[in-house]
Amino acid sequence: MKKKTIFLSIIIVIAILSLGNDCDHGLKPRLTAIEGVVIFVGEWPEEAIACYLGIVKVKLEELELNLDTLEGVYEFPQQVITEKWDSVHFWMEIPSGEYSWIFVGIFDEMIFADPPDYGWRNLAGEYRDPEDTSQLGTAVVARDQTPYVRIVVDFTTPYVGVGNDPWKYFHLKSDTTGRR
Repeated sequence: MKKKTIFLSIIIVIAILSLGNDCDHGLKPRLTAIEGVVIFVGEWPEEAIACYLGIVKVKLEELELNLDTLEGVYEFPQQVITEKWDSVHFWMEIPSGEYSWIFVGIFDEMIFADPPDYGWRNLAGEYRDPEDTSQLGTAVVARDQTPYVRIVVDFTTPYVGVGNDPWKYFHLKSDTTGRR
């Protein structure tokens, strides 16, 4: 009986120490995510019908994005457009990694044309380096690191990206080969 009491006391002490020790997350994997805010400046275009946040590891040289390179897409609620919000917060689960192109795309009814037509409003804003806004910002997502990004979408002037011709259109395409 004495051994049973000692054993039970040890189990209770271990349980108490474990509960007060802020155990990580048990057997569940930790989430990796990115969060932030998109700030809209100026009047929303009347033609806007959808607003997305896109995340890519590396920005391509041309204003062309293969949809298969997207690591994450976050669709903002429709109220953001219909109520013409000035800002919206987001949180999105995404794999660990370094992401050097985080952007906001705004689409109009021309995306339903055959073939789809994408105009300058499609690429409405990009995450910029807080230290040097002339450069794109990089976000590192890791197990214990959830970056906070701030993107400004300025409707008062056409988009002019880093090293891009502002008069070219931003085109989306999908890789039909299924390669990633």
